[in-house]
Amino acid sequence: RRHTRYWRDWSSDVCSSDLVSACTSYTWNGTIYTTSGTKSFTTTNAVGCDSVALLNLTIKQKSSSIQSVSACTSYTWNGTTYTTSGTKSFTTTNAIGCDSIALLNLTIKSSTQSVQNITACHFYTWNGITYTTSGTRSFITTNAVGCDSIVILNLTINQCPINVQVRCFIEGYYVGNGLMQPLLYDLGITNINNQVDTMMLDIWDSTHLSNTHPDYTVKGVLLTDGWMNFVLPGSFYNKKIYLAIRNRNTVETWTALPLQLAEITTYDFTSSLNSAFNDRMNPPMRYVGSGNYAIYSGDVNQDGTIDVLDMIDTEVDASNFSFGYNTTDCTGDGVTDLLDMIGVEVNASKFIYFARPY
Repeated sequence: RRHTRYWRDWSSDVCSSDLVSACTSYTWNGTIYTTSGTKSFTTTNAVGCDSVALLNLTIKQKSSSIQSVSACTSYTWNGTTYTTSGTKSFTTTNAIGCDSIALLNLTIKSSTQSVQNITACHFYTWNGITYTTSGTRSFITTNAVGCDSIVILNLTINQCPINVQVRCFIEGYYVGNGLMQPLLYDLGITNINNQVDTMMLDIWDSTHLSNTHPDYTVKGVLLTDGWMNFVLPGSFYNKKIYLAIRNRNTVETWTALPLQLAEITTYDFTSSLNSAFNDRMNPPMRYVGSGNYAIYSGDVNQDGTIDVLDMIDTEVDASNFSFGYNTTDCTGDGVTDLLDMIGVEVNASKFIYFARPY
């Protein structure tokens, strides 16, 4: 009996295996895989038998990130400087070797700048700082969108004239109730009915008291209520100075202390004896009632002292019945007469003379 034997030739089945890692997907033998696992593919080998290929596939995932940023003027990201808004991207490799895509939603906001041109007298205060010289200054703050707001100040500082307002009464001209006779008006020298007489204001720098002459002299018009205004050069602003007032027949009278001049400075001699400089020899002014003080009348020849020489000048004019704008008219009534002689004699008997803070 014949036996036929069948067997399988295992060597006819060909099998291969690959180990692959890929990012996101992997195409193998025409098929795209997006998940990890063991994949197989069967085909026919060279001898007509099955050829089985195995794929041990690992799919790794790429990563991405998004950030939103607002910046002023420009923004530097991953080595690139951007000056416009928009979505920017940057690709690198993540920890598992796949793409890491970073997105930047960028908003570029603008800084602002403005210019101010200012002209001021003596000083100007800007953003909490006081400037006394001309020049260009800048100040940085924040605008409505949170960026720098740069303000430029072109500043011009001028030494503008300053005003000094002084009040005084002249002893001989005083008529009571805080008023004096309007001599200039009465004599027809002016048509303004409250003008009394001209006054001189001497300016003495407190460091120049040993000088022969004042630093500056200016003329003003005295009104019936005692007030007068003087305009001084701006160079005296903020300086410490003494004021000395004098009339054509009064004793020169100084402020008690030096003043620091502002744009407008006011000084009242009439309200207190202590407002005038006092050398303790004679009272610096005369009390004329109702809480008021006046500077002395009678220094007719303006030598700083009321004495016999002034008495002689006044007596001569009185004997000549002098009328008009004369220095010997110490009462301000337009006539040199017995009343003027009496006033000069009274002050001469008291040895009244000027007092200066030397």
